[in-house]
Amino acid sequence: MKMITLGTTGITVPQNAFGALPVQRVNLDTAVQILRRAYDGGMRFFDTARAYSDSEEKMGEAFGHMRNKIYIATKTAATTPDEFWRQLETSLHLLRTDYLDLYQFHCVNQCYRPEDGTGMYECMLKAKEQGFYRAYYSTAILKFYGNGSTRVGIDLIRETAEKFPEYKNPEKFAEENDFTI
Repeated sequence: MKMITLGTTGITVPQNAFGALPVQRVNLDTAVQILRRAYDGGMRFFDTARAYSDSEEKMGEAFGHMRNKIYIATKTAATTPDEFWRQLETSLHLLRTDYLDLYQFHCVNQCYRPEDGTGMYECMLKAKEQGFYRAYYSTAILKFYGNGSTRVGIDLIRETAEKFPEYKNPEKFAEENDFTI
C-alpha cells in the first residue's frame, strides 16, 4: 500500500485510513472485529471523535493492547478550556492511551489563534508540551448565522484572510505555529 506523510507532522502512514464514525452503529464485539480486520488489512491510521458516541471506547477495546502499532486521531468540539481538558482526558481514557498522534478541533466556528481571548489555542499548545499529542489542526471552520445557515469553504477563508493578515499565507502561518493544513 502506498505510504503518505500527513502534512508537516512527520507521521507516515498507509494512504488508506479508517474513519470510526460507523462503528458507533454496531455493538462492541462487532466493532472490535471490524477495527481489527481493518488493521489486518493494512490500515494503521484510525480517526474518531468525542462526537462519535462510543467509537473511542470501541477503538480502545480493539487496540489498547497494541497502541504502538497504530496511529490515532481524535477530535474535540470543546469551546472552553475546561471543556477542552475534560474531553482530552475522556478521550485518552476511552482510547486506552496516554497520547494521541493527532488532536483536532472538530467543526469549530472560528480559527483559534494566540491571545484571541478563548484560551483554546493556548490549551492545544500546553497539551502538546505535556506530551498528550504529536500534532493538531482543525477539521473545519464553520461560520454560523442567525438564520440557521452555515458557510464553510473558500469564502470563509477569504474573509478570515481579510480580517487577519497572518492568514494570507496559510502554509507559512501553519509552519510558524506548528500545525498542518
